[in-house]
Amino acid sequence: MGKYLIFVISLALIINSCSTTGRKAGNLSEAMEKASDDHQGDRKIEALEEVEPEEEKEEGFIQFSDSDDQTQTELKPLNDLWLGVQFGTGVLSTESFYGISTFSLTGNQFFGERKAFGFEIGAGFSPLQTTETAEFDPADDEIVQALDGGIFTLYGGFDLKYYLTPKKTFMGNYYSAGIKIQSMFWSYKNQLVIEEYDDYGNYTGTDIIKNDQLWGFDINCAAALNYIQLKHLILGIEFNPGIIIWGLETYQGFSNDVFLPFLYFKTNFNFMVK
Repeated sequence: MGKYLIFVISLALIINSCSTTGRKAGNLSEAMEKASDDHQGDRKIEALEEVEPEEEKEEGFIQFSDSDDQTQTELKPLNDLWLGVQFGTGVLSTESFYGISTFSLTGNQFFGERKAFGFEIGAGFSPLQTTETAEFDPADDEIVQALDGGIFTLYGGFDLKYYLTPKKTFMGNYYSAGIKIQSMFWSYKNQLVIEEYDDYGNYTGTDIIKNDQLWGFDINCAAALNYIQLKHLILGIEFNPGIIIWGLETYQGFSNDVFLPFLYFKTNFNFMVK
């Protein structure tokens, strides 16, 4: 289990090191205001180009042992590995989007009669909310007015499952807790023109952008029912609440003052084979 934790931490560090263009372009809310159809005037944004100093290379802090015992352990066949797909649909805490739909490839590796390590990689889509209600008017929402279509997400992560029933029963249920790394993508309704300047105020160039991206950290849990558990087939349903905490800066260099943490609740349908 320690290896999986090291993998997730390493992945987070790699993502953090390449998550932005390096420029400082002001607040995301200002960019969205200029990207909306309601904006009058130009769509220029002044940005400060940051040049990171070169750092001396250091040896990695993760060391791997090639002992005979470890090699023999890694070569053991995965006798209880399950692979499958998952379809999910649910709601978000933000009114700017009309729910969320997801699809992912999943796997379960049992390491005990009632314990399993699960992994998942998938994608999701949340369309913009365009329906007016008594509490919500899309014409007054900055996200709806600034974005084109909705948001698209890619994610990957793992969870730990504890089964309340043995695997040999026809029906079973379990609880799980997990973490994911999310990447959210969107397109601005109108192109933005970013004029870059160095630390001395000298103009260095212009960049025209249409798309942007933001990293997030997902903490979630689930209560599930496997309504069919056969020797080589599992069909199940999960009730899956969670929270996504979005990063501080977008890829294009805007400080995130728009996307607050997303609370979500999904219903997931699982199909797995051994």
